[in-house]
Formats: sequence, C-alpha cells, structure tokens
Amino acid sequence: MKIDVLISTPSILSKWSRSRFPNIKTVVTGGEPCPQSLADEWAVGTSYYNICGPTEITILNSAHLHVPGQFLTIGTPLPNTTVYILDEDENPVAMGEMGSMWVGGAGVTRGYINLPMLTAKRYKRDKFRNDGSSMFNTGDLVRWREDGSLETFGRSDDQVKIKGFRVELDGVTSVIEAFPGISRACAKVVDQKLHGFYVAETDVDEQVLDVFVRQHLPFYSVPERWIYIPEIPLTPNGKVDKKMLVELALSAATTKANVGLIPLIAAPIPVAAAPISIVAAPVQEVESNADLEKAIRCDSAVVRSSLSITKGGTGSVSESLESELDKLPAKNGFHGQRWLRHRAFILYRRFFSVIMLANIATACFILYRNVKQDRYILADVSTAFAANLCMAILMRSEPVVNLLFTVACSVPVSWPLAIRRHCARVFHIGGIHSSCAIASVGWFTIFTVGASLELAKEPAIRCLTLAPIILTYLAWPILIAMAGTSHPTFRAKHHDIWEMTHRFGGWTALILLWVQSFLAAKDLASGVAPSRAYLTSPGIWLLTVATCAIIFPWLFLRKVPVRSEVLSNHAVRLWFDYTDPVVGTGVRLGEFLENNASQFSTEVFLAEKPLRDWHGFATITNANGRGFSLVVSNAGDFTKRTINRAPTHIWVRGIPTCGVLRIATLFRSVVLVATGSGIGPCLAVILAKKVPCRILWTAPNHEQTFGKDLVNTVLQRDPKAVIHNTRTMGKPDMPLMAWKLYKESGAEAVCVISNKVFTQRIVYALESRGVPAYGAIFDS
Repeated sequence: MKIDVLISTPSILSKWSRSRFPNIKTVVTGGEPCPQSLADEWAVGTSYYNICGPTEITILNSAHLHVPGQFLTIGTPLPNTTVYILDEDENPVAMGEMGSMWVGGAGVTRGYINLPMLTAKRYKRDKFRNDGSSMFNTGDLVRWREDGSLETFGRSDDQVKIKGFRVELDGVTSVIEAFPGISRACAKVVDQKLHGFYVAETDVDEQVLDVFVRQHLPFYSVPERWIYIPEIPLTPNGKVDKKMLVELALSAATTKANVGLIPLIAAPIPVAAAPISIVAAPVQEVESNADLEKAIRCDSAVVRSSLSITKGGTGSVSESLESELDKLPAKNGFHGQRWLRHRAFILYRRFFSVIMLANIATACFILYRNVKQDRYILADVSTAFAANLCMAILMRSEPVVNLLFTVACSVPVSWPLAIRRHCARVFHIGGIHSSCAIASVGWFTIFTVGASLELAKEPAIRCLTLAPIILTYLAWPILIAMAGTSHPTFRAKHHDIWEMTHRFGGWTALILLWVQSFLAAKDLASGVAPSRAYLTSPGIWLLTVATCAIIFPWLFLRKVPVRSEVLSNHAVRLWFDYTDPVVGTGVRLGEFLENNASQFSTEVFLAEKPLRDWHGFATITNANGRGFSLVVSNAGDFTKRTINRAPTHIWVRGIPTCGVLRIATLFRSVVLVATGSGIGPCLAVILAKKVPCRILWTAPNHEQTFGKDLVNTVLQRDPKAVIHNTRTMGKPDMPLMAWKLYKESGAEAVCVISNKVFTQRIVYALESRGVPAYGAIFDS
C-alpha cells in the first residue's frame, strides 16, 4: 500500500527510513517529543508538521512547519486557540522562562467522565479571558521563543529529582540520541536509579557512550545503568511504553544472580500486535535471520550489563563511576605532611622564606666583610635596604606584574601538566613583595641603630652628619607602621587604616628617603665629590626605579564615561570602552559624586576621595573585542554607593593588571567555581571562549540578584553549568561538587573565585587530593 500522508508519533516514525517512502508528501508527528534528527530526515522533500494536541482539547493547539536544519518547535497557537505558560501558582512566566502549558479556546472539552477530582485539577476557568470558558493543563513544559513559537521540554511528570537535582528525562533522552549509531533512546528512573535505554544499528561501547553523555550533561543527569533493546516498546497509541521499560530494567537486574547460567531473553515488545488508532505506515517485513541477530544481540547486551554488575558491584561503568563521585576520595599523604605542603609552605610562603634567608645570608656576608676589611657598614646596609624596597615596590607595579604573568602563562599546553601547574602559581608573587618589604624595614632598622651609634661618636669622626640621622628617625616609624598594619589580621579588620597608612605614609616616607639618600650618599662617600657620590650611589638609582614604579599608575589617572546597567539592588554592571584589556585582568576605580541640580541642569562630576579610595575589579572583555565591563556587587560602602548612583563617569587609575584567572590559558580545560559576585571575573574566561570550561556557581537567587541576561550568558557558554541557589537549595558541599565537575569533565585544573574562607577550603580539599586548584590568596 502506498500513502502520501503520514500521521504518527515520533516513536513509530523512527522505525522507518525516509528513503524507503519517496511517495510521502506530508508528515505529521505529535504525542511526544520528536528528535531533531528525525524531523530533519523526514522534512526533506515533504511538508513536515510537528504538532501538539492533547485529546482533551479535541484536535490541535499548535503546529510547526519544519525546515531541515532549523530549530524544531511545536509551533505557534492555532486560530481559536489560546496558549498560556504559567508557573506553579498559575501566574504567567516571563518571556523565555519555562512553565506549564495551559490551553484555552473553543476546542477544550468539559472534563473527564466520572473523574471529578482529576477534572478539577486539570481544568480551570480561563481567568485571562473571563468569558466563562475553560483552560486545560496539558502537562507539557514549554517556553515562548522570540519568534512566538513554543519550545517544548517534555512532560512535567517526566521531571524528576535525582541526588537533590531536578532532571528532565526528555533532555537526557535527546543527548543519548545524539550519540553516533543510536537511533532511539529513552531515560527512565527505576528503583531510584536513572536508566538509559537505547536502540542502535551498530555495536555501541557503553563506556564510550557514558563518557559522551558526561561531556554533555551534569553528573547527576547521567544514567547509572545502560540497557540495549532492539526497539523502543510502544503503547497501543504509539507512544513509548514506559511500564515495559521498567519491566526490562527489572529483568536485567534480576539476572545478577543467574549470570552465566540462564541467558536472559528480552521481553516481547507488542508493537504490531496491538491495534493502532492513528494512520501509520504498514509494518515492515523483516527477514527471520535479522530477527534472530537482533534477539541474540539483545541477550548478549543485557548479559554483558549483568556481568558488570557481578564483577563490579554496580549496574554499569556509569554506576561505578557515580558511586565513586558520591564522596571525596581520601587525601594524599598524611596529616602533618599535607598541612606543611598545602597550608604552611604554599608558594607564597616559600618565596617569603627564601628571600628572608637570602637577606640573612647577605647580612652575615656584609658583617664578615666589613669586620675583616674595616669598612663602613652603613653604606652596604643602605644599599641592601634600597634593593629590598625597590623589589617590594616592583612586585606591585602593574607593568612588572603583567610581564611576569605573561611570561608564566606563555607556556604552551603541549608542555607537561607538572610544569604548567607550577607556572600557574605565578599569582603567589605577593610573597616576594611582602618578604622584600619586611626585609627592607629590617635593613632600615639596622641603619637606624647604626646611625644612632654614630651620634655617640665625636662629630669629627662620624660617618654621618646630623641631618640624615634626623631624617632616618622620621622615616623609620613610618616604615614600622606600614609593616605593622600590613599584618593579615589587622589589615582584614582595619582595611581603611591600612590603606591610608600605606598610601599617605608611603608618600611621606618616599620624600624623606629621597632627601636622606642624597645626604647619606654624600656623607658615606668621603673624599668624593658630591655629584660623583650621587651618580655612583646604588641606593639613589634603586630609589629612582622605585619612584618611577609608584608614579606610573598615576600617569593614567583619568575620568572616563561609563554606562551603568543596574542588575538589582545588590549588583550593577559597568560598561567601559576606553581600553581593551586581555582576559584575566583587573582595573582600579575611584569614586565620583554626581550633582544634577545645578542651575543649568548640567552634570558636574566631583572626585570624592581620588587620592584614597581605590577599588579593584576584574574586567570582562566584551565579546566583540571592543571595551569591557565589570560587575560591582554590594560588599561595602563604595560598592553600595556605586549601585545606588549608577554613575555615568568614574575615575580609573593605572592600566589593567593581570589577576588569578589569567592563568586559565595554561590549561586545556578548567572548572570555574564561583560564589556570588565571583561570577564576574569568571565571565571574562567564559566569554573569551579560549579555554573550554565547566561552571559551578552558587549564590542566593541568581536571576533576582544578577539579572536573567547574565545567568543566560553563563548557560549559553556551559548549558550544563551547575547553578545552585543557596536560598532555596541550602548550602552545598562545594569541594565535593567541584570534585565531581572536575572528574566528569576531564578538566586539567579548578579555579576558585570566592571569599577567603571558601577559597582556602575548596583549594585545600582539591590540592590535597592531587587536583591542580587555584584561588586568590590574601596577598595575591
């Protein structure tokens, strides 16, 4: 029999090849989600309609004329039909959000016969038309697309909770069907375990299939057991027979004790035997040897799965790997060794220790040489002080920091990971800064003591005159104050005091040191002309370099226009176009007061604290390559004022400087872990698309706080991103979740952007288990 119009479910249509029926001109599918590949195949040379039409609304409520290669939807509402997408409280959702589909119109039936409770649940008065008509809940999860069509996400009763996460079974099915060689698939939860059923025309390596699915789905959405079946069982209505799938899964499980004794026979699949109530193509005749081959393959496939159960104690490779990921593995090494390696002697402290030991060795050498040669010790002490001070300042100089990061991050990914993981710790250069700064204070203290001893001598035999000694006394307490307030505990509690001491105290000390250096150089170079003493003084040249490094960022002080995008009362996104930073850099912002109440209604921008208040933010390079943006989250007075004012101009100082996430390019792929506004720095890596990444983002009410566009940006880059709402889902086990993403994605490293406590906790938990993990330290 030849037909030219075919109406069927996708499950029935998938049994046939388009090439065998060239006479068919019109194809209509409905009743269940249709795979994109199936629609593309049958839409060639036909009018292919993908429709939605539950029995309760008489015929159809939407239809989509599909074109091969275009996105498959269920179309737009038909005439005399209304479609509403509502949330759980039966209120309309925003455009683009997913919700339950309710259908109204002339075709809605009155209800179910003799089922008043079910009728009351599924049929409601159409409160939007308010004309006495009814609307019906189809049970489908859909959302509006920009073109007015409806995108379906399966049935609400196919939305299940697995390991505390919501999983849409149709989404799992579509990923399985995308695996090469698999023609049809289905996902079903049986005995609280997610099973993956598949139909394939070629042999499928289930381990490869498992890896493929893990690359496209979060770990909690990956089936724990795989079951091959010769074809998807169907109900008399042509839809997937999920009860039969459950029986198949249970049959496979019961063979665990009988593996190798009794071959498992696949349950019969009543497709052709049952009457079909819709128009469909005739059942294809299949040769007996083909049936036998499929039957043998089904038996062997199920027995193979059972063998894995017996051997490994789990249903499949997926299940064994999943059970492995249910908890963190044991830490490497023993307790004391782990603490020393990953806490006490991180690279920052190793830098610190090496430089302090080098300074102690230098002090011993200077003392030995000067005692042996009877030289003035203060000249060498002054040089050692200037060298350490210069190095401390250079380690905070933007060009130097950028140079060090650029060199370290230029290592190609083809190099061994053992090398690249150490290069990635370049942000620990803060240890060089702090150790040199402490050493410089120590050397200056020695110089101060030596200068004091000079005062006890007769004026005629002193190597220093009174003026440089007085300047030394003035500069020394300032340096002591700067070092004391830099202690991590004090700095964390009194950040403003530390900042003012460093800035204003540093400038004051710099002026005093310049005068003191010239006077001391002249005094210590006895018998040499002052001009020559100045030119040959190492301290003066080193102080010159340090001064240039201090002045450099102020040369780039400017007022720039900014476009403020207020995301919520908790966050604002600022857009700039004055420069094009590289990925993983940050900028420093100052504050403006805006006065819009002037007589001529012109904006006047006044710098409130341009010499004191500077705050660093990570840049997000724009996708088009021009300009950048950054996210300011409410974390203090400055950020709160910035959110409330939504400035149109703002101070910037210096050049964009490399930060922790600049190291992402050292790895083939990374896992980005962010809490709250920590997603801002991660967006730079996400949008750059230079490094494949998986994303774990925890925050309270992501869309309300940071806006839907920002959340969608994350999901567009990583559709499988784990976005955990701490307000509704509670506080997660961050180290465990990061570990799972690391294992399932095959990433080479984990980068953490969070507060100090979370960062240290996650980085230590992963590093102690051999995972390269990186996060900003206190002085990075």
